Amino acid sequence: MDFVKELNWARRFAAHNPKNYQVWHHRACLLELLGEPLDELVQMIGDFQQEPKNYHAWQYRQWILKRFGGSVEDEMMLIDELLRLDMYNNSAWNHRWFIRKTLQCRTDWHGVDLAVVEEKLAKDPKNSSAVNYKSWLLSQT
Repeated sequence: MDFVKELNWARRFAAHNPKNYQVWHHRACLLELLGEPLDELVQMIGDFQQEPKNYHAWQYRQWILKRFGGSVEDEMMLIDELLRLDMYNNSAWNHRWFIRKTLQCRTDWHGVDLAVVEEKLAKDPKNSSAVNYKSWLLSQT
């Protein structure tokens, strides 16, 4: 079986069925068989443009990052862009937490994140996603 061809089919299927859990699981199985993430993280940017709060897509992305690694800087750029478009995107805030908790190696990110969350809260102090992130952030210092 050509796993890359199958992955391309699964990507097309996911584009039309973004909340189908099985297709995301199928993609993960294919990556396991391939032994590498190929360009899935880049491909997923289109998935988030279509459906920025898709739980299955976020879970899949986090699985890829745990399994194969990834760039903290690239992930933060994606998160910042998604929060720029929708500061209430709890999925993006959750992914920020995941990156900081799971992948972050540096210790100088607290101030950066505090500035980001304060900027969002200045626009809406009742943004519960930002409030929850700030609570977690302050508990880490």
